[in-house]
Amino acid sequence: MKSLATAFWPVDRAYEAQQHLASLPPGERVEAVIYRAHNPKFAGMVYKTMRLIGAAMQWRAHTVRGWLLIRTGRADVVRWPNWDSKEHVRIPHGTGPSDMGQAELEAFWDDACEVIRKEVLSHVDAMAAEEIGRHRVRR
Repeated sequence: MKSLATAFWPVDRAYEAQQHLASLPPGERVEAVIYRAHNPKFAGMVYKTMRLIGAAMQWRAHTVRGWLLIRTGRADVVRWPNWDSKEHVRIPHGTGPSDMGQAELEAFWDDACEVIRKEVLSHVDAMAAEEIGRHRVRR
């Protein structure tokens, strides 16, 4: 029965799947995660909006993405890399299909829109705010 679970892993990760399965005791229940493709239209709208925000704030789109992920609580907090240091760094999660499914991307975007409304639109010029608002970000 274990060998059937490898069907849930991409072919290029089959060895990794086999190693994980080999470490499980017989009969242990497991959960399977299936990465789904993002809706390209929705994902494109998210990226375009991040580009617009970046242009308005003079940031790169991936900086906007990372900042929104951190502001919406989708980041890990780590002590980096000097273990003697008490400084902690936030590392944003990814938004690609290997990191988030469509539902997670939509949930992130709902939260991100709230951040954009509260923390971005009032800091960019009116024309940029209007253009950003056309992409499912309403005041």
